[in-house]
Amino acid sequence: MAFKVYLSPSNQPDNTYNGVNTNERDNCRAIANLLKEELVFCGIEVKVGLNGSSNVTESNAFKPNLHIPIHTNAFNKKARGTSVMVYSKDKNNMKYAEPVFNALKGIVLKQDPGRGISVRTDLKELNATVSTAVYIEVDFHDVKEVAVWLTTQQSLIAKTIAKAICKAAGITYKDKDEKKDNTNGNNNNSVSKPEYYAYNFGTQPNLAVYLIKLLLNNYGYKLDENGYIGSGTENALKDIFNKMNFKYDTKDGKVLINERACKAIADYVFNKK
Repeated sequence: MAFKVYLSPSNQPDNTYNGVNTNERDNCRAIANLLKEELVFCGIEVKVGLNGSSNVTESNAFKPNLHIPIHTNAFNKKARGTSVMVYSKDKNNMKYAEPVFNALKGIVLKQDPGRGISVRTDLKELNATVSTAVYIEVDFHDVKEVAVWLTTQQSLIAKTIAKAICKAAGITYKDKDEKKDNTNGNNNNSVSKPEYYAYNFGTQPNLAVYLIKLLLNNYGYKLDENGYIGSGTENALKDIFNKMNFKYDTKDGKVLINERACKAIADYVFNKK
């Protein structure tokens, strides 16, 4: 019988992210869906709950081995880091809570001292679930830098949680993206050319542009924080791509960017912090 996991992402759309046009519900659902793909690829049966308060009932009917609520946090726009909650620190709860917490602690931008695994007996998703439950608060979305990280590093967060779950369950983790990277035919040196797309300059605001500009400003550039690309953003992109030794394409003299380029910028900026 397959190992079963129920993912219960936040259903709180009113918890908006600082400086990013999204909210806790939408971002946690995105992480949960990516996590489902990772776990399914490893042979785990997964159900994602999208019904908020009825997720516990649905989870109990599903009878998973593990129930995972996924949330992001908010406090005073200063607190940082991941935390995990359990109903009690019994052996089976900690079997999963410790690997998940330690893995996430290793990727967040900053981990406040004293933040870790805590007992909460008042939360329905811990006291009313029949399965082992590990409640995740990935990081604080009321900190602008962290909000950008939470939205640009969804795949990293999902992979990190998936690896921890597999480790605790004794299941071999298989990276689904690694398989894609090795499907370029018999020539191991062949690299498929990515599809690029351009943003209209100064005409159409775009969330991805806004996120890129927040990342660039986090690195030290001084750009207007809006969804438009102008000459200043264009020059900043060329400058950081050159520093990264990242090969970019141009069209009519303008930098073309895609998801791969956005992720490369995010990885570079946060690794340099």
